[in-house]
Amino acid sequence: MAEARALSGDTAEALKLAREAQRAFERNHNFQGSIWSRLLQSDCLRETSWRQATRLVKEARRRLEKRRLTSARARLYLEEAEIARARRRWKCVMQAIADFRNLLQNTTSFKKPPLLLLAHAALVEAECARQRRQPQATRLLKAARRAYSPIGARSFVARVDVALVLTGKNKKSHSRLLKLCRAAGYELEVARLENAKSGFYPIHFV
Repeated sequence: MAEARALSGDTAEALKLAREAQRAFERNHNFQGSIWSRLLQSDCLRETSWRQATRLVKEARRRLEKRRLTSARARLYLEEAEIARARRRWKCVMQAIADFRNLLQNTTSFKKPPLLLLAHAALVEAECARQRRQPQATRLLKAARRAYSPIGARSFVARVDVALVLTGKNKKSHSRLLKLCRAAGYELEVARLENAKSGFYPIHFV
């Protein structure tokens, strides 16, 4: 529920639900749940307070330590990359993504490639390039779009389309995309299109 709220743009409610979940997980000694709830809180906070987000991620990292929770660790690396991107610490973004890819290359935890996580990593790299106004930004955004499309991640396809509008390289017109996002209830994308911001555009992971 908290993830759905974050994706819909209601980050305040998502944060509230994630905090409630953390308390419930800890009362019931659900170790993995306590980590995921912290990562989700960070997800909700990194655009407005990267310091609070960093604190939560550090707590999650301490709890993970040497435990073999590959999905949680992969998600943690993505969160670290996004916090670094919010801070415009480009080397830290690339290091977190490199750690993410290294983890996936050296694990047998997944029976098949985690396509959604890999698409998220591709989008982080693409958004990093877009923020830096690098010429490969459009190519990387289109590659991320192709990664999301086959797995039915329609909200993320829309998100990439908005990022492409911000680069001026989207075939869809601004007004058409705005109409599509409104119809689908993608409030974060609607807000970005209406404000036409070109800087940090957070990725809310699921």
